[in-house]
Amino acid sequence: MIRRLSSSDAWCTSIILFGLWLFASAFNFDKAYHVDDTAYLEMARWIAQHPLHPMSGLLSWGADYEAIHYTNQPPLYFYLMAGWGLLFGWSEIAMHALMSAFTLWVILAFFRLARIVTPGAALLPTAFLALGPVFVVSQNTMVDIPLLALWLEFFRVLLDPKFNNRWRYPVAGCLCAVALLVKYTSLVLFPALVLHIVLVGGAVRLVWVLLPVGVLAAWSGFNYWEYGGVHMAGRPVASKPLSAYLNSAIYWVSVLGAITPFAGAYFYANKCLTHSKQVRFIWSVVLILFCFSYVCLLSWIIAFPTRHMVNLVLEFLFLMTGVGVLSILITTSFQKLCTKQLNTAEWMLLCWIVSAAGFVVVLAPFMAARHVLLALPPILLLTNSWLLVRVNITFAKSASVMLTVLLTTLLSLADRWYADIYRTQAVSIRATLPSDSTIWFNGNWGWQWYAERAGMKLFTKLPDRASPAAGDYFVTTDSACCALTLPKSLKLEPIETIVIDRATRIQRFASISFYSSGLQTWGYSYEPIEKFQILRVIENPAVK
Repeated sequence: MIRRLSSSDAWCTSIILFGLWLFASAFNFDKAYHVDDTAYLEMARWIAQHPLHPMSGLLSWGADYEAIHYTNQPPLYFYLMAGWGLLFGWSEIAMHALMSAFTLWVILAFFRLARIVTPGAALLPTAFLALGPVFVVSQNTMVDIPLLALWLEFFRVLLDPKFNNRWRYPVAGCLCAVALLVKYTSLVLFPALVLHIVLVGGAVRLVWVLLPVGVLAAWSGFNYWEYGGVHMAGRPVASKPLSAYLNSAIYWVSVLGAITPFAGAYFYANKCLTHSKQVRFIWSVVLILFCFSYVCLLSWIIAFPTRHMVNLVLEFLFLMTGVGVLSILITTSFQKLCTKQLNTAEWMLLCWIVSAAGFVVVLAPFMAARHVLLALPPILLLTNSWLLVRVNITFAKSASVMLTVLLTTLLSLADRWYADIYRTQAVSIRATLPSDSTIWFNGNWGWQWYAERAGMKLFTKLPDRASPAAGDYFVTTDSACCALTLPKSLKLEPIETIVIDRATRIQRFASISFYSSGLQTWGYSYEPIEKFQILRVIENPAVK
């Protein structure tokens, strides 16, 4: 029998959940806009002025300006950003306050879902999610946290035995439809909805699958009315060789290992539950390697050995940790399948993992930690149910939480510093140049947002836009993505080079790899993270 929470237990749980939300939100409170934030802000600003034509504006997010409908994202969350911006402004604090509301929603929705899957043991997986590096770093203004909130609510509606059966599938269908208008990755909710109806709902309820289909059809019709195309059908899907899909799958596994610093608790619990001496030995070795890798990282930070060696150790750690977590899931799933012990909730969670991972591996143009985040909740729920609730390993659980907090703090502080480079340098560079001068720049990410706010002009090759003239200044960056190549006819004279070095240990954790990952999702580096070049325009034949 499930014990009801006493009043004191409920207050304690509420305080813990509130603390998790504060921790997750604190690093993002006034953080500078970073990476894709600028694109989302510009789309929201366009929608605020042209709500009936959300995909028709011009956006510089690539080589040059192009129509918004060439970007990947549908605009529902950007409508919310637009309304929020009109009410509270476009500052970092205002926009991150909006994101913080979704952060809280994710934590509460996941806790409620965890109580369904593992009654009485929902706090630990919730802490692993809310304290984890991928959840904290991935907030910014990007859509992955709001999307995760919708996904969690969708699965809670399907799996909650107390939910009114009459409204279960209409509500789930609505959540699926809303999620699709936030990000097309939500197509993976379709098989989950169908599977649940087939398993427990009755075939007659399959009619509710038409609800999100109808919303997509209406959205596509709106696209055709607005600009003569269908946005979802226009997403570029380039054919790739088999090796590219294999690489994506390996990267997905490696990212999973990099964002689960608490996996040592799983390995230890699995070793305790294993009866075979040979298998116990294997998991002991895995646990030792996992712990040894983090010890190597700590020792290296203190002793300063070579950069290459420690990052090689980290790459090995990430890949082996990801393989270990998936091995536990696959072997346990197979054992329960053979003994016919998989219940409906477990079937649904496995479907969630497979469909979310498959979509990213096959269709995503690159791998990122936030892509794997969408599959992390069911992994946490299954490992908690199959391992952690069955053994008393308080020390291992506590150590895993402490390691997660430490790593997330390091990576989050490093990412805040990285994002702030463009905010501070835009103001600083503008202040060093003559106040009456015209300054041009290229490059995207947060640099684009802050350079424009500082009064600089984004370089473009559009024929109806102005071009740099003799005597103007030009600022280029080495690392900010998608800088438009300057024409060879544009003659520039170097004035100053500003190199941004990593002066502290925390700054050496900063990396763009968290947003675009290979085998190395995060690491430690002594290399300069950015370089700005200030140049003077000597001649531009295009300007007569």
